[in-house]
Amino acid sequence: MSSEFITGITSGIVTTIFVFTFRSVWHSSIIPWFEERIYKDIKIEGDWFSFYPEASDERSEKVEIARRGHAITGSMTCINGPDRGEKYILTGSFRNMILPLIYESANRNKSDRGALSLRITSNGQRMVGKISMYFDHSDQIISATVVWFRSKNELENYMKHIRSRSKRVEVMNQRKRHLESQIAKAEGIKDIKSKRPIESRATRVSEKPSDNRATDDEKKDSPSDSRPSES
Repeated sequence: MSSEFITGITSGIVTTIFVFTFRSVWHSSIIPWFEERIYKDIKIEGDWFSFYPEASDERSEKVEIARRGHAITGSMTCINGPDRGEKYILTGSFRNMILPLIYESANRNKSDRGALSLRITSNGQRMVGKISMYFDHSDQIISATVVWFRSKNELENYMKHIRSRSKRVEVMNQRKRHLESQIAKAEGIKDIKSKRPIESRATRVSEKPSDNRATDDEKKDSPSDSRPSES
């Protein structure tokens, strides 16, 4: 009986090990292999370079993407901005031209994490979307626009375009402020000129009754008025 018990335990352990091994191989190798064979989406694996058009610090990152079937893994390293040198781990999936990702800091002592949702554009050369992240300065969850580029040269050209556009906007704002100041000065001078005739007319009007009263008083005091009338 003891031998049957030992045999049963041994067969149970062997069966468990076999099922666990087969399941691991199935999920880690067979399913990705099958998905790779039927994969029809654009291949996004490789290096990408991110940029945040709304950020004032010109933050950018180098993104390394690996793909097995539809499963995505990778890393994201900040190459410009206040978090320069920080590295993040990426996990997600890519289907129907949409790439949802979750990122978290590779440093276990930090709680930086968030989510991205990107869409392939520009004939597969860009990905555009939004990032939701924890902003520690205001202690809030915020979102921002993010653009990924296939090449670093394209990123640099885009940054140059953003800088030149910002300069043109600043020049236009300066011209606008100058024009507004000139208009304000012209309106001020016009108001001053328009007030002067009104004040002079008001002065003449106010002076006329006093002149009339003075004339009446002089008539009353004149000798001709004091002569007796002839009977």
